[in-house]
Amino acid sequence: LNLLLFGDPGQGKSHFFSLLEKYFKVEFQQQKTFTFPEKCDIFIVDEVDSLDSFNLKLLKQFIDLQKCSVLAATNRAELVPFHIFQKRIEVFQTFEAKKQQIQKAFQTKGVNLLLNELDELAGLSFQYSPADIDAVVQQVQTQKDFRTLIKQRLPSTLKQFSTASKISQLIGHQQILELLKQKIKLKQNTLLFGPPGCGKGMLIKQLASDLNLSILTVNASEISSPYVGQTELNLQKIFLQAIKSKVLFLDEIDVLFEQKSQNQRLIQVFIQLLEQKKVAVVGATNRLSQIQIQIQRRFFKQQVGYLAESEALEMISGQIPGIEDQILDEEVENAFNLRFRRNVLNRLKGKSGAEVQKVVQKCKMKLFLGEKVGIEEVLGEFK
Repeated sequence: LNLLLFGDPGQGKSHFFSLLEKYFKVEFQQQKTFTFPEKCDIFIVDEVDSLDSFNLKLLKQFIDLQKCSVLAATNRAELVPFHIFQKRIEVFQTFEAKKQQIQKAFQTKGVNLLLNELDELAGLSFQYSPADIDAVVQQVQTQKDFRTLIKQRLPSTLKQFSTASKISQLIGHQQILELLKQKIKLKQNTLLFGPPGCGKGMLIKQLASDLNLSILTVNASEISSPYVGQTELNLQKIFLQAIKSKVLFLDEIDVLFEQKSQNQRLIQVFIQLLEQKKVAVVGATNRLSQIQIQIQRRFFKQQVGYLAESEALEMISGQIPGIEDQILDEEVENAFNLRFRRNVLNRLKGKSGAEVQKVVQKCKMKLFLGEKVGIEEVLGEFK
């Protein structure tokens, strides 16, 4: 058996692994460099996304040997190639499981909760991981204390940062990047809009790197709650957390402020938070027309479009060895070379950064497996 467990932090993946130690001989991968384990029943690789491509290849080779079961865990499943594991399982806590956890925790304090009280506390714990709930329960004695503290605490699932770690220089959108830097210095809010995959998220990562900031990054869909008033509370907590980093990136902001939304209270709270000017907010959306006008007016709107053909080519040639040598400079006085280059550029027209990067990753995997990859093979990957 080889299996990948994925899900938000604090959902219990590591706890599950610790339970296995009671029944099986288990060995853990402790480092980011893969090492073949000694004889064991189960080999566990936590944070498997931290392994680079070479070490992932070693892991795959070990899995193929079928010496033992291999279980892995990650909070970022999108970074783990699909071909490595037979099956993926998302780990999350159900509403009933939340109730059981809260009930058991309070019973250890000598408090027996009624069913309606359990329902209320579990409802307040929506979006909170088991680890979050444990942390809150340890600090309280009564359900009243629990209500107060859970409303003040930001769910760990929302605490995601675009960190200040160095990344490869962003290709394209340099003018937009400089604009964002200026807006942040002035604590002005910016709304990035454009088709999916055009680099709105990458702009934030590059911004964090250039300004040496840890930018609080939240998907707006994770803020929304079915419970009355909870969405507003989540929003207030997020702004409070963002004060430390001075910048808040709200992805898919249209989810919160759709034209058809009737939640005027949420709009008022958001506008009040913006007017405090304690945090520079960068919003992102693929659906600008769906956002309420009164929200749009609070932002400087900036369109993020597709890469220019030359930028797409630069992105490819900068990551795949040998491609640059196949595409000669336009100034070379050779009609065939000029036509070839222009044909390549034409085939890259209208491609998003995400599309290009996906093809690059696929081609890098082919190189990794020993296959030949030239410009025609790269272009052939675009649908």
